[in-house]
Amino acid sequence: MPLELTPDVTVRQDANGRVRQLSHPHKQYRPAPVDRLAAGMTSQLTPRALAEHYLRDAASVFGFASEQTTNFAATTGINPSDAGVELRFKEEKAVGSAVTVAYDQTVFGLPIWDAGVTVRIDRAAMGVTGSHNAGHYDIQPHRPASTAAYLPHLMDLDKVRRVLGLQPSD
Repeated sequence: MPLELTPDVTVRQDANGRVRQLSHPHKQYRPAPVDRLAAGMTSQLTPRALAEHYLRDAASVFGFASEQTTNFAATTGINPSDAGVELRFKEEKAVGSAVTVAYDQTVFGLPIWDAGVTVRIDRAAMGVTGSHNAGHYDIQPHRPASTAAYLPHLMDLDKVRRVLGLQPSD
């Protein structure tokens, strides 16, 4: 069920009108039991599972295509794959009862520099209190040729030094 924007939800947008932050500590997001069952969540709810359910429900608010929220469990790669623009799990951090679950925005399975989403959760109440969107939009990447000189599996120490402008002795 899509996330409902009510007066209890503070929405912050960027200059282009894209939603960058949602804050709702007094109306925490919790999926309905029927929605949890429909999503295949039959076991106890974890912060990560809650964050992923929330992101699927908030995708339209953030302007994410549905395919961006279907592959959270995939790891980011070091070589390009055939994957499109996706959100992939990065890390989960907890301090007291506050949990932050972070996702990288990726393209071709590679993380986009400084792009992603974080979801803030109150573990004691097991509810989402807000989220921050640092995703990029209008991404039109060009897949590198398999023989591109600077792919990770083709890099050696001399190439790295040249790219970084270092001398052979550095």
